[in-house]
Amino acid sequence: MPEPVLSAILELLACQQVDDLMACFAARVAMLAPYGSQIIGVIPFPGSEMACRVTGERTDTLHLSVDDFRHPLAQVIRSAKPALWLSLNYGARIEHPNFRELVLRQNGECGLYAIPLLEGQERVWGIWAILAPATTLEALLTVESQFSSLLQVFLIRSRELNKTGTRIEPAPCQQAAEPLPWRVSSERVQHLVEALSPGKPVLIVGEKGTGKTWLAHYLHRYSKGQAPLVNLDCALLSEEWQGIKIFGEKNVSGSALVKAHRGFLLLENIDRLSPRWHGYFQHFLDTHEVLSTDGRDAGNVHLKLILTSQDREEWKRKHAGFYHRIAGSEIYLPPLREQRQGIKSIVERILTENHRDLPVNFYLAEEVVESLVKYSYPGNIREMENILRDYIFQVKSHGMAVGYRELMEKTIGRPARFFSPLSESHDSGPLKKILARYETIVLRQRLEKYNFDKERTAASLSISRRSLDMKCKKSGIVR
Repeated sequence: MPEPVLSAILELLACQQVDDLMACFAARVAMLAPYGSQIIGVIPFPGSEMACRVTGERTDTLHLSVDDFRHPLAQVIRSAKPALWLSLNYGARIEHPNFRELVLRQNGECGLYAIPLLEGQERVWGIWAILAPATTLEALLTVESQFSSLLQVFLIRSRELNKTGTRIEPAPCQQAAEPLPWRVSSERVQHLVEALSPGKPVLIVGEKGTGKTWLAHYLHRYSKGQAPLVNLDCALLSEEWQGIKIFGEKNVSGSALVKAHRGFLLLENIDRLSPRWHGYFQHFLDTHEVLSTDGRDAGNVHLKLILTSQDREEWKRKHAGFYHRIAGSEIYLPPLREQRQGIKSIVERILTENHRDLPVNFYLAEEVVESLVKYSYPGNIREMENILRDYIFQVKSHGMAVGYRELMEKTIGRPARFFSPLSESHDSGPLKKILARYETIVLRQRLEKYNFDKERTAASLSISRRSLDMKCKKSGIVR
């Protein structure tokens, strides 16, 4: 085998990503057919629009429907077999305006050779084609040509890469670019990464501020993949828009599930997903098929799914079947009030990570540590970080005394919002006023527990959101 061909084959075999493989193959073919224009197209899922990159004298993009037979590539996709047209200028009926324009841009008469790119299940996931004069195509397709050898290696390698989700030998997970989460063991993170697979979501449970979103993004980076992460928060959407954003309304092409194809999808606050969409979601987990909300469009998608939830017990009680379907691999991030023995070490770790912002000779006095340990942190890690940043700023700007005073106002003054049991003076007066005081205390305590999330507070009290708003207004509770 000639050395240039061997070198090209080794270069193709060394590619670890499908995109790199296609770019490498296109570059090698350009050397063999310098006056040809190559078309590289990818089909995200069956029936979707194919996005094509056109290379040659003029780089361009082309969007073609896989079912639009006004262009010849649709025939190749439908038959899943290579096809050759020695001339597109005469005899071939091309009615697609953009494809026709591409043909007319070629210098003189041109033909087309197109091959489908297949994955393990013989599904067409992409296409490679070349527009070139008939003599060039005939020379490329001779059995002894360098192109024939490169083409065979390219097709075999593309199948291999697609079997493993565009990677053959991923880098070891232990070589993550940033330190491991200090509240989650490295073994637990490794387990979650291994558990991430199509149809098997990972569920992260914890109150607001415990680091659920941060951990989800860390798992994505820790996986060492190049695939993107699509993020959607169910709590921010109405019932109707949840379905439209996740599954698509009339077609699935713009849905979050399709956008995350071959990548990662993070659905935050999955416990706030309306029961109306539970069936759609379970259908996707069972079959990898995305159904539009009107049921008229569908597409197969393969992705890794990360979910977060704030309230596990109430959700499990109300929707046990849905919960157990998606909670196969679960991690619980406890609130700081349940981790008082570890608060000092957490504070020290946060300060270590922000050591560049610390003033010279900075230290934590015993009374400061005591105040931090005793505080309840309704906002959890997020609130602790904010308190420490403000403390550092005050110390740098005004000294230790002012910093300590500001810290005490935050950690001692704020817990006063948690009402203690009624004193004897509170028990005096008419029953109606006493009950009103008790109601105010319960409302405040419950709002603090759920970090003033009124939807969850109302649900925990078994009242409507409107009733809760009226009671808060009547009791003078504002945030």
